[in-house]
Amino acid sequence: MGMGSPSMGLLARCLGAQVKIAYALLCWVSLSVLMSRAAHGQYDIPLKDRSGKQVGVLSYKESHALVVGIGDYKGGWETLPGVKGDVEKVKQALKKNGFQVVVKENLDYAELEKTFRDFIMQYGQALENRLLFYFAGHGYTIKNTYNQDDMADWTGVIIARDTPFPTPETTTEFRAKTLPIERFASMARDIQSRHALFIFDSCFSGARGFTTLLPNPEDLVQEVTPKIANHVRQFISSGTADQPVPDMSFFRKYFIQALEGEADRNDDNFVTGSELGLFLREKVSVDMGGQQTPQSGKINDSNLNKGEFLFPLASPTAAACVETSPRASLPPPMTNGVGMEFLAVPAADLRMGADEGPPARSSHQVTISHPFYIGKYEVTQAQWSAVMGTNPSQFTGDPRLPVENVSWTNVQDFLRQLNAREGTTRYRLPTEAEWEHAARACVATTYPFGDDTSQLARYAWDETNAGERTHAVGQLLPNKWGLHDMLGNVWEWCQDWYGEYPVTAVTNPQGAPEGVFRVYRGCGWLRGESPRYCHPTTRHGARPNFAHPALGFRVVMTILSGTP
Repeated sequence: MGMGSPSMGLLARCLGAQVKIAYALLCWVSLSVLMSRAAHGQYDIPLKDRSGKQVGVLSYKESHALVVGIGDYKGGWETLPGVKGDVEKVKQALKKNGFQVVVKENLDYAELEKTFRDFIMQYGQALENRLLFYFAGHGYTIKNTYNQDDMADWTGVIIARDTPFPTPETTTEFRAKTLPIERFASMARDIQSRHALFIFDSCFSGARGFTTLLPNPEDLVQEVTPKIANHVRQFISSGTADQPVPDMSFFRKYFIQALEGEADRNDDNFVTGSELGLFLREKVSVDMGGQQTPQSGKINDSNLNKGEFLFPLASPTAAACVETSPRASLPPPMTNGVGMEFLAVPAADLRMGADEGPPARSSHQVTISHPFYIGKYEVTQAQWSAVMGTNPSQFTGDPRLPVENVSWTNVQDFLRQLNAREGTTRYRLPTEAEWEHAARACVATTYPFGDDTSQLARYAWDETNAGERTHAVGQLLPNKWGLHDMLGNVWEWCQDWYGEYPVTAVTNPQGAPEGVFRVYRGCGWLRGESPRYCHPTTRHGARPNFAHPALGFRVVMTILSGTP
């Protein structure tokens, strides 16, 4: 492909001193997926010495990604139709690897640097976080007048939507509305998190402050040692100056394949930043016939170049849950007029059900696209009495006992009266998917607290410890999100009709369209013996008019835009 000219329907995205169009890609990568099989991008990674003895742990608590794509340009730049597709594909690949992803598109210059800065300030100040920034759009290489022949003195910049195309008449405004890649060296030092990876799918010249030496392949075959846990800022570019980068990005293609495990050269179930850089150089340069040669390296700062960025590998089905609501966007806890306390549950992509068992419990992919409030506790007898004026429960004597002996139909009457009392229509039963998501708390272990069944009695009143009765809510430990008695005490009604799970991925599932039984979940003091019954995937159904002293419920409240 001629530099700067379309070929085979592809636009060039890299612009050297004489090249026409550029693609600039920026990634600041936190980590993701499941080493300790926790969600939210959390890993506890054992660190070993040369003999294989564990000598420490590297913790990644959260994984965040900022994906910025600019394809709809003004000011004389060609549009880049491939950017939108690249952004979506990278977003999905990162979510599969455990990242919480924020996407921004078609930013003007005033928004561009602020977006990166704000993201760093929000997510990059915690030591054990990982973040990812991905920028897709035009890039440019400026050959400065004082040294046009030395690539080390060239300046690589990324182009905002409103940056004018460089001409003698637009030079001043052009320079004022570009973001030099070397600026990211400064941003890298503002990050307090341990590990960061910046990736530019563009020419990578003039990025002063970064080293760009390729790693020695012999250095890639190593254990995950304590040295890897040191601070690091790593950088990868898709090419050097004066190399065209196609709008249909081979670099993006191999970046995604690397995250799927193909860059793991020593089969240790991790991809390091150095392994990723070498993999991209080998694959992209072959596909581009040597016309595009990715570069990689670490920041030229002895305090920030000793570690290695890590991608723990896991199969897509093992990534049990990826939260898609930024934590800062969730509303605070709230209490309604009858004393019901609510906590916000984030939107998420999750695996629902079990990998073994009948189709009615089969594991499948679910997207819950909006956060929601759910009761911190099961509905109590005091709250039921305040709304309904009666108490149908068998076990009494404490107003904080969960209400029980209520049918699904009774609960619908309660919800109608609660909505009327509060002047709203927001109160309802959880869907079965919402219930399981809240119960698991985005944790991928057997139980929300881990895999050790002996710990169940600390969290759940089941048949082994309840003494054949209910107990006041909130006495045992909550799950990670602060929700009590999601397992044990009383079984809990859900909104759905009982039916077999779907075999394909679904968004905001509402259950079977019709049926005989309504779903109830969670196990209780009766028929709640672990591990057969008291499990977050266990599901049962009963006729809507069925009531029992081991069956109660908790309430969901829809979160409306602009409301607490």
